[in-house]
Amino acid sequence: MRENMQAVRRAMQQMLPLVLVLTWLYLMQQLFLRPDGYFAVTLGYGRHIMSSFGEINRVMTLFLDKGFQIMGVLVIVLAIQKRLQDEFQGHQQTILLTLVTLVSWQMLNTTASLMNLAILPLMVFAIMVPIQSVKPRHQYLVAILVTLLIGAYAVTLHSWLKLSLFGLLQQGLVALIGDGSTELWQTWLWVLIAVLGNWFGLNAVAGVIRPDISATAANENLVAALQHQTIPHVFSLYPLSAFVWFGGAGLMLALLITYLIQARNKPLPVLLILTIIPTFFDQWWALAFALPIMWNWRVLKTMLMASTVNLGIGALLLALHLAPAVYWVPSGTPTILFGGLASHNMLLYVLVMIGLLALDVVIFWRVVQELHKSGEVAYA
Repeated sequence: MRENMQAVRRAMQQMLPLVLVLTWLYLMQQLFLRPDGYFAVTLGYGRHIMSSFGEINRVMTLFLDKGFQIMGVLVIVLAIQKRLQDEFQGHQQTILLTLVTLVSWQMLNTTASLMNLAILPLMVFAIMVPIQSVKPRHQYLVAILVTLLIGAYAVTLHSWLKLSLFGLLQQGLVALIGDGSTELWQTWLWVLIAVLGNWFGLNAVAGVIRPDISATAANENLVAALQHQTIPHVFSLYPLSAFVWFGGAGLMLALLITYLIQARNKPLPVLLILTIIPTFFDQWWALAFALPIMWNWRVLKTMLMASTVNLGIGALLLALHLAPAVYWVPSGTPTILFGGLASHNMLLYVLVMIGLLALDVVIFWRVVQELHKSGEVAYA
């Protein structure tokens, strides 16, 4: 099991240059080419985007979809090639890897699967575990049969039934969230689920559990603020997201800052440096390819602890009448600025964010030291 996971991580690190290109393009699209994008709104040209950049947007979206799909296929194929390089040679390896490529493409041939990184190790495990469970003389036959079965499943689900398990998961979460969390315990539970989703590679989870002004609870807060009434849902997800989403669910930005502080006397890989700005804007995928933070139990425990501490401090500050985040902000606004912009109280929130990040660095310190010692850093 460990060898299979290490093979997946090594393959992900090999794909870091491609993931960086795709992440930066996605970030540019979100910030500049969406009508409600951060810079499109702040620079005042958002209303002209559909007429001026509509075709560019469509082409870029298609390019990103296929780019992430190709990346996922390459990770799966490279990981399996690494694990089976001694078992199968020549035409056997060529046939199997070709089949794995076709099946992986079909498995990832749905928008809901893109960037749901959990599918990468799951595909590798689904193929490798049966192979490793039989005698060597049967391994090639088992490899072909298992790959064909996965392919049949993918064709049936995606091409014939037009279904996606990740899409169904998102729909289920939307139904469970309903009008949005209104109590502190509900918000805490959803934050922990989002952290677990990010760690496991289920972007379908963390992508749904995000601050959404259209949620009933957030909308009622906004109406109350505009009418100068008492905010009814101070501890709902929208106001408290300002304290727990730095770099994405799991406080990826705090983890990266901790890593950079500990590596201050060492030469940093250029590709790791290029993950800083995307992580600042909550696009953490490239960081997950550069550092072994996904599917790492110690990292998960630390993420859950830091998120709980931040949520508790944020709830305490709101109880002490810190202005809650209730107003709309442009899409792509980094969480580090979200609270200040959505509360119209930037100075106080900047001070709070600095304090929370400093505390998070302390919480992440030990687990990041272990990441340094592991040596599993892309292009270190």
